[in-house]
Amino acid sequence: MKRGQATQTMMLVVSVIVALAILAALMQILGMVKLFNPTNPKQVLAGSISSIYQKGYGMKLDKDIVFTKGDTILTGELVAGTSLPAANLHFHCATDDDALCGEGEGCDKPVCIISGNGGEPDRLIVNKNAKLNAVTCINDDKEFYSVYFARHAQDASDACASNIEGQLTT
Repeated sequence: MKRGQATQTMMLVVSVIVALAILAALMQILGMVKLFNPTNPKQVLAGSISSIYQKGYGMKLDKDIVFTKGDTILTGELVAGTSLPAANLHFHCATDDDALCGEGEGCDKPVCIISGNGGEPDRLIVNKNAKLNAVTCINDDKEFYSVYFARHAQDASDACASNIEGQLTT
């Protein structure tokens, strides 16, 4: 072994460790910005419902939820861990003219909401990848919970606010 080879090897090892540390820091920053960490709609919505349920009042805005084609979300999946009956949770499009959200069996929009009949849970069906805002709220009687979806966060917030009158907290 020639003189100086150990020093070069040690410098290479230190360089690799520094590069890995920089990469880890960059990945954390990118994760916070959500460039490589798309949201899981079921987890986000279930967390908001649980939060409102525990407080017993208010509303919660979740921005830019990424929905993936082929996904189906049932209200029953979102109330797990609470004593809230799935029939007391309802999905809604915040506005009738939203380009991304529609309601009913014949819906052809990227995200469609099918209301449950006779105690069946509401369903959210994703026909095309979409990014929506959602606001979760509870009505004045504290019996029914709603999730309003819209392209624009303000539309979803306004729809929820009209449902809860005077309970605006986040």
